[in-house]
Amino acid sequence: MGVPNFFRACLIASKNEVLLNEAYLACALERYRAVHGDYPATLEALIPDFTLKLPRDLFDRQPLHYQALAPDNFRLYSVGWNRKDEGGQVDPKNYLEGDWVWSIPGWRRF
Repeated sequence: MGVPNFFRACLIASKNEVLLNEAYLACALERYRAVHGDYPATLEALIPDFTLKLPRDLFDRQPLHYQALAPDNFRLYSVGWNRKDEGGQVDPKNYLEGDWVWSIPGWRRF
């Protein structure tokens, strides 16, 4: 008889929810940039024209973490499973450590 892996199921569900929230905000950020020419200094600038509310980080219940890095670049992330804000640093060897950062591999902003 098989035993379900509830830990893995919770991990995958959590990651998918975070990715959905990050994708939602990334779209709002891109729409903001299309109108204003660069990314906002804070996520609050997206309200109410580009989003009605900011999705919360699943792990610390604060808005997702955001940094405008340049007029054409930003960092958007969740503190991840370990609930520690590591400034958007990813641990590629351990999925349970490090932040969960929004990125699309191979995608370049124009």
